[in-house]
Amino acid sequence: TMRILLVAAALALPAVALRVDTLYDLPVSNHGARCRIVLREKGIGPDRVKIAPPSELGGLKSEEYTALHPQGKMPLLVTGDGLAIPESNAICRYLLAEFPEGPSFIPAGKEALYTMESILEIHSSYISNAQGALYKGGTAVFHAAHTRGGALGALVRDFA
Repeated sequence: TMRILLVAAALALPAVALRVDTLYDLPVSNHGARCRIVLREKGIGPDRVKIAPPSELGGLKSEEYTALHPQGKMPLLVTGDGLAIPESNAICRYLLAEFPEGPSFIPAGKEALYTMESILEIHSSYISNAQGALYKGGTAVFHAAHTRGGALGALVRDFA
């Protein structure tokens, strides 16, 4: 009878709603890809972090979106508690801290950690600018380049 009472009590408990975070991103976002890779590799599904297009908030330049990410860029993560986290590196660090299951992505040892940080900065400072120019029309600007070909040429020269 005690077992029956415990089961009955457990069934009467209200369901606890899990907090769901939202990653505002589109498949064309290279920076968002970092976040999506972490989600996939850690097995974090849409029941915990849903991926939504920025259009759900009115688009990248809408007042609602820029209130959360003043630069109006992707990606943007909004936690279930309402905290807005712009920028892929910050989002990835949040995901690694809040969802410890699965791979940590943080290398052991100082040298490996500093190498990882350098690679992230090189991508953010140099490579992503050229990648961004590839998605724009003929007026895309990457330093002195005004075309996609010019942007690619600048990237090749920078890393030759």
